[in-house]
Amino acid sequence: ADASAVDSAHGMDSGSASRAYSAIHASARVQKDCEAYVQGKEQGYLEVLRAALARGSWAEAYKQLRGEHAGSPSFFLYSASLLLSHSSANAAAAARICSNCLEINLQDVQMMRSVGYFLIKTGRTPLALAVLDRVRELAPVEPQSFLDGALARAVDLVGGRCCE
Repeated sequence: ADASAVDSAHGMDSGSASRAYSAIHASARVQKDCEAYVQGKEQGYLEVLRAALARGSWAEAYKQLRGEHAGSPSFFLYSASLLLSHSSANAAAAARICSNCLEINLQDVQMMRSVGYFLIKTGRTPLALAVLDRVRELAPVEPQSFLDGALARAVDLVGGRCCE
């Protein structure tokens, strides 16, 4: 049966049918996007990465898994955290991995905050400040946006550095 005939039979004009179709597909996209945040899903790739760290083949394993999980901010955050927890000498690489989240969705302030916090953890406070300042620009009505930047600046001062 032709879609317009089905729509007519259900009392829908083409505009209503188009909006319904769009809503259904938008809902499916949201559900797929949320799959990246399902609790426990990270355990599969974290075990592979842990084993690769132990064998000294982190880069190869990460590259392969990155292709499979490129749309998942949690993949980058968990991977960076695992690498950093293995050795503080990996801080620069962990910061690079974590910053991949910024390429996924440039306007997601909650994700940007997570990246900013992680950058502080790696000792990259100036980069964290740049990210958190951008959060403040994107979400000026959220008091947390100002608090994050202030706390990052305090961490920088306590560390003996002086940020702008």
